[in-house]
Amino acid sequence: MGELYKDTREFDYKFGYAETVSAEDVDSLDGTYHSHIKGIIKEVISNPIKWGELKDEEGITNKEKYTYLFQKPNEENRIDSEINNYDLIDVMPPNSVICYIPEGKGPRSMSGRTIVAFPFFPSHISIPAKPGEHIWLLKESVNKLSTGYSFYYWMCKVTTYRQVDDINYTFLPQHERVFEGIKNQKATPGLQRISSADAAIITSYQENTNKELPLEASNSSIIASSTSYRQEFTMEPVPRKFKNCGDLLLQGSNNSHLHLTTEKFNKSYLDDTSKQNLFTNPAIPNNVGNFNNPVAGAMDIAVGRDKKRIKELVALSQAGTKSPTGGDNFGAVLGSRPDGFQSFEGYTLDKINESCNEDDDTPRNAFSRLYMTMDGDVDKDFEIKEDLDFAYQKGASLVGYSDHIRMFSEKTLRLANVNSVAEETFGMIEIDNSGQITLQAGKSDTGAKIILRPNGNIILKPGPKGLLHLGGDESDTTLSVCGVPTSIDAENGTATPEPIKSSLGGELFRGGNPDSETLNFPALSEADVGLLSAGIGALAANAASGTPIPPGTFPVSVTDQAAGLELAPDGTASSKVVIKA
Repeated sequence: MGELYKDTREFDYKFGYAETVSAEDVDSLDGTYHSHIKGIIKEVISNPIKWGELKDEEGITNKEKYTYLFQKPNEENRIDSEINNYDLIDVMPPNSVICYIPEGKGPRSMSGRTIVAFPFFPSHISIPAKPGEHIWLLKESVNKLSTGYSFYYWMCKVTTYRQVDDINYTFLPQHERVFEGIKNQKATPGLQRISSADAAIITSYQENTNKELPLEASNSSIIASSTSYRQEFTMEPVPRKFKNCGDLLLQGSNNSHLHLTTEKFNKSYLDDTSKQNLFTNPAIPNNVGNFNNPVAGAMDIAVGRDKKRIKELVALSQAGTKSPTGGDNFGAVLGSRPDGFQSFEGYTLDKINESCNEDDDTPRNAFSRLYMTMDGDVDKDFEIKEDLDFAYQKGASLVGYSDHIRMFSEKTLRLANVNSVAEETFGMIEIDNSGQITLQAGKSDTGAKIILRPNGNIILKPGPKGLLHLGGDESDTTLSVCGVPTSIDAENGTATPEPIKSSLGGELFRGGNPDSETLNFPALSEADVGLLSAGIGALAANAASGTPIPPGTFPVSVTDQAAGLELAPDGTASSKVVIKA
């Protein structure tokens, strides 16, 4: 191919139009010509199928109104005058746009006709764009330059000055007003910021005198008639997110991001010379200004960054009254619109009164966050209160943070700690598809389990060599084993419980051997013995027949006066035998 040259006529026209052709007049193998132009979106077609079914005030669907297959006999001229390449309505992919483009040169080159533009990027990456925003398009023509049939692909939003460019919504004509505000600031001695009067002009959505749209159109009229703007988009103040030069940052329009970076929160590497020197020439001392942080890749997925400031703005009746004057934090401003469109006015980020604290990306200053790191100190960074039993842990980490965290599974859910170095180290929590919850520490043949069954049973299962400790642990000299106050003989490895007194006045575990002890009741009257005998006989009969018995009760009913039994702890008379320590 011959040498490429670029038509620089774009610099002569504020709206911008440039074309690129080769010396042989062809710049692709299929004989087409390509140029890049700017356009203004009139409508975004997120879902062409649903968009085709939308009806106007007269009940006519977009499919009936616009498509080539369904157009009515005498409508071709009307359709052609509204959308130049309306035949593509039937085949346009998701995330296509209908937009205004220049049909000649100069700021007044736009007619009322629009074109359909396909997304330049495949559906694997869908770029956000909103009605009224300026976009870059690639124009593919079958004839040289601007004549003949053309096909359009929209690429992305046009970027501009930072005082105008907004991740939420960008109104490009505002950029012409920025320099006027800066000039006025420079000409006014002692003025540290763009004046509030100039700032109000800059942030307005009023069209400029030399507007680029057709005479009958404006940014406000576009959004007012746009289904996608009114039903799919939310205007709100969204703080900017800044990244390092080696990072990849993907952002939505409403305060959400995916950030591929290096460890963001743990800055200990700044004082760790040995780590900074990893993968550097060992024969040459490290440059003092070289802040290497190797083996520390990280991925941050967050929504609602700058949570603290966003909550402050939400609490204000007028967000614009809290725009900072001392650079303490970011604020919000209300962008004005022409008469008749005030219902579409909304607050956006105040980009005139800027602040270094705008991107306050501390770990918990987001509404929700999923953070993965190769070398983090997440317990400390996420401000978990360090405790003797739970020391801070460093290293490769995965953190989920939010007000409410849920995990859902259709069948089973497991949380396991698997240490391949130490075979005996194992811990797991499982919820199976019956709803049973099992907590297990150690391998099944040596560890301990707690099982919660759906039928209401709770199973506490120590290991073969384990004890059940309540009220203390192995290091305590006085604790409870199975709820019984117990004396520990560490030298002999024995635990001697104090006897348990029953409500009948007897004692359990009198000899200190729970395995061999029997109930020891005091002398009972003949009536008491008869009662107990009858109860025990009934228990045995029910057990033989398989009849269930309420736990802890005798299947006989007597009064406390007749049986001479003590009252239960709740003060009621019953046939229950109450065992109490």
